[in-house]
Amino acid sequence: MGWSNAVITNAGLAIIAQAVSGGTLIIDSAGLGGGTVDTTALMAQTELTTPLTVSAVIAAKGTLENGISVRVQIRNTGVMVTQHMKQVGLFARAGTEDPVLFAIMQNDTGEEIPPESEY
Repeated sequence: MGWSNAVITNAGLAIIAQAVSGGTLIIDSAGLGGGTVDTTALMAQTELTTPLTVSAVIAAKGTLENGISVRVQIRNTGVMVTQHMKQVGLFARAGTEDPVLFAIMQNDTGEEIPPESEY
């Protein structure tokens, strides 16, 4: 799958600025969306388009100096009908603040997530 439309959101850039100034960047979770927006609007996104009820688990490690690696694992546990994923978003926070949509990538074609009964 080619996910060439990927950005750090405006809110994500603000969190990075706080972290570079001595704060803490915490990547909390990932989410999936079933819709898309024009690529020129991706940086301004504050939430996923048409959020899906599919769980995503993350593992993040690294530092701002050396780079951060994030793995997203999609699980179809409890999924009853096929869902079509077109966006993947990472939610992060600075210190004790509420999480915001930190980064988002999208693909107009997307990927099907089958129901649990089929996989």
